[in-house]
Amino acid sequence: LNQVTKTGNATLTATETVVLADATSGAITLTLPAASATTPKQVYFIKKIDAALANLVTIDPNASETIRSLSRHRAATFLTLAT
Repeated sequence: LNQVTKTGNATLTATETVVLADATSGAITLTLPAASATTPKQVYFIKKIDAALANLVTIDPNASETIRSLSRHRAATFLTLAT
C-alpha cells in the first residue's frame, strides 16, 4: 500500500491507495482516477486527519462516475472505496 498525504485539491493516482487528507488550511477535493484506469476491485482508504470540522474533504469520482450512486462524497473521518 502506498500512503500519501494531501493538503490541497488533487487527483489521485491508481497507486495512491492510502490517502491522509489534511484540510487544516481549508476544504479540499480529492478526485479519483477513472475506474477504467485502475485494477479491478481497486481499494482506496481515505482518512481526514485534521480537526477542522468546518473544512470538508470531498471525494469526487471521475467524470460521470459515481460513489455509491452519488456524484460526490464528503468524508467526515474515514472512507473506504472499491472500484
